[in-house]
Amino acid sequence: MKPLSKFNKLLLVIAAALILSACSDDVAEPTLAAPEGIQMHCGQQWITVEYSGEEIVLQLGDNSMALQPAMSASGARFESASDDDTVFWSKGNTAQLRWKGQQYPQCVVFGTLAEPFQARGNEPFWSITLHHGQLALLQPGESEQVIAANQQSMDTAGQVLIESDDNSISALVVPGVCNDTMTGMPYPYHVAFNLAGRELKGCGGQPEQLLQGVHWQVVEILNQPLHADSSLSLSFSSDEQLSGDAGCNRFGAQYSLTGEGLDVGALVTTRRACDQALMQQEQTFLDALSQVTGFDVTLDGQLWLLAAEQPVIVAQLHGKHTARLMSVMALLDQDLPPLALVFE
Repeated sequence: MKPLSKFNKLLLVIAAALILSACSDDVAEPTLAAPEGIQMHCGQQWITVEYSGEEIVLQLGDNSMALQPAMSASGARFESASDDDTVFWSKGNTAQLRWKGQQYPQCVVFGTLAEPFQARGNEPFWSITLHHGQLALLQPGESEQVIAANQQSMDTAGQVLIESDDNSISALVVPGVCNDTMTGMPYPYHVAFNLAGRELKGCGGQPEQLLQGVHWQVVEILNQPLHADSSLSLSFSSDEQLSGDAGCNRFGAQYSLTGEGLDVGALVTTRRACDQALMQQEQTFLDALSQVTGFDVTLDGQLWLLAAEQPVIVAQLHGKHTARLMSVMALLDQDLPPLALVFE
C-alpha cells in the first residue's frame, strides 16, 4: 500500500478533527450542519443573512434587521427603511456592511475566500495569489507562473481547496491562526501547498482579518488583571483607526500593519477625571499600548498585543465568539499544523 503524502494526511486530520468534535461533552459544539441562512464573517464578526421574499433579514450578534432591495449598478444592495445608516451590498461571495453607521470590514461567505487571496511560505520561499480564475505563482529565481485555477468549498467547517485546471497545483486552505515562520506575524489561514507532488506549508489571508470587526475586552495589562470595577476595550476599524475605553477616558489613534508587526500612532484621549486607582491603571494601559510593536491571536481566542515579543496587553473577544482547538497531531506527523477552527 502506498504511504499517504502529508497533503493527504492533512485531509485526514481535518476529517478526524470534525469526528472528534462531535464526541466531546466538555465544550459547546460548533454548528457543522448547513445553516438556515448564509453565514459570513466580516473580519472577526459573524453575521447571518436570510432571504425572505425580496427582502433579507440580517442577524448581527443578538440584533436583527429587515432590509429591502435598493437600486444598484452592480451586485445586490439592501437598505433599512428605518435606518439610513444600515446598508448591505453583496457582490459574488463578498459584501460590504454598514450597520447603524458603523462600517465593517469586507464580509466573506464562510467556506469561501475573498479574492485576491494570497498565501506564502518560507524555506523555500513561495507565494500564490488567486484572482478572477487565475493563480499566480512566485518562486525565487523563476519568472511568475500564471495558470487557470479556481476555489471550491470542501465542507461546512470552512476548508477551501484551490486547484489549477490542469491539476498540477493545489492548495488546501484551513481556517486557523497561522504564524509566519520568519516574522511571527499571524494570519487567518493555514495553507498546505502542493506543487507537482512537492508539498510546502505556509499562511494565507491578511492579518487585519484577525483584528477587525469586533470589540476586544481587555483582561490583563503587564501580566496583571484589571481592577474589579473597571472595563477596558479595543476596536480596530477597517480604515486603520484604533479606539476604545481606557477605563476612565475614551482614546483613539491610528494604527498600521507592516509585514513584520503592528504600529500604534500617537494616542489622544478625553480629559475626564476618575479615582486614583483607575487613573493609574489607565496610564499604565496607555503607556503599554504606545509601546506595542506586534500582535498575536492565541488558539483560545485571546488577542496579545506585544512589545519586545512579550504580551503587554491581553484581550478577549466581546460577544458571541468562541475559539476551539481541534488537534489530532498525535495520530499523524507532529510537523503538521494544528487546526484552530473559529465558530460563532
